[in-house]
Amino acid sequence: MGRKGFLIKLCLVLFIIVFLIFMLIKPKKEEIFIRKISRQEAYKRAMDIINFVWEYEPIKLYRQDIKLPNFLGDEKKIVVGIPYCWGGYISVDISNIKEVKNFKDALYKGYVPGNVLTEGLYKEKTAGLDCSGFVSAVFNLPEKISTKDMEKYFKYINENKIKPMDIYNAEGEHVFIYLKESYDKSGIITLEARHSKDSVDKTVVSYRSYEQIKKGQNGKKFKAMRYKGIIEDGIYIDMDDYEYNNLINKAYEAEFNKVYKGRIDYIEDVDFFKFYAYKDVLLKIYNLSPKVKVLLKNQKEEVLKEINLKGIYFLRLEKGVYYLEFKNLGFEYKNEYEFELK
Repeated sequence: MGRKGFLIKLCLVLFIIVFLIFMLIKPKKEEIFIRKISRQEAYKRAMDIINFVWEYEPIKLYRQDIKLPNFLGDEKKIVVGIPYCWGGYISVDISNIKEVKNFKDALYKGYVPGNVLTEGLYKEKTAGLDCSGFVSAVFNLPEKISTKDMEKYFKYINENKIKPMDIYNAEGEHVFIYLKESYDKSGIITLEARHSKDSVDKTVVSYRSYEQIKKGQNGKKFKAMRYKGIIEDGIYIDMDDYEYNNLINKAYEAEFNKVYKGRIDYIEDVDFFKFYAYKDVLLKIYNLSPKVKVLLKNQKEEVLKEINLKGIYFLRLEKGVYYLEFKNLGFEYKNEYEFELK
């Protein structure tokens, strides 16, 4: 064998050795398991979390790294929704902590319900969901992902193509689920785990204006994304035509001589209707569930009358703007009402 042939073989051997070493030390690509889920199933999972009922037992905190969500307080009570928990991934039927099965099991084992101190990493022995934890639980992901890791399970889409149960993500800031456009077309109805000075610290049905979405959060833009394992189906959103009218400033404007049929769509749903009175008004309530009460309010949000039964009510009113508030009395929902203003 000539010197030239020997060098060629040597180079080939060295190449093979280098290649084998490279393959051995090359980091393996993380395998992502994408579970299939329909939009309807994801919607049901979201509402099951939002409507989750549990008993809160007051606790004394001796830790400086935990702060309780604002809806809990110092009294024993029945509450609704999974509390906001920074870094948390413990929900109705899911947990990333080996020693606990779910949220109720976590409470039984002494975990603190929620934590709204949004600093550092997840604080041990706390239970609940943060914004990305909620999205992860809704789509039944095998792990809790952050707003920075959404691309593992979700792909970016054109905002004009958004559908119910797609998401808006502001990387490193916040993520929420898109449900549908609000009745007044000023924004959208969202499903999310919220924590802010003007919200309840838990999983909720909420509202965001198009202006808010366009503005983004802390300099980060909200971008539309879709779960990679979504099954397209004819999703049915089980809500009346007046959503989102949960706040007095989002009240649905009611016309006279028109019948309005609505219902309590989820446990903490509240329906506000706004009307302008020029003189006395006749309120006809054709149907009112025993689980729903009606409050007549003025612009100062003072209660002028409380109604608990169907019937005809003569309202002596001065000229001005008034509101009818339909409010749930218990922990059931889908309770119906029907009324007309004359």
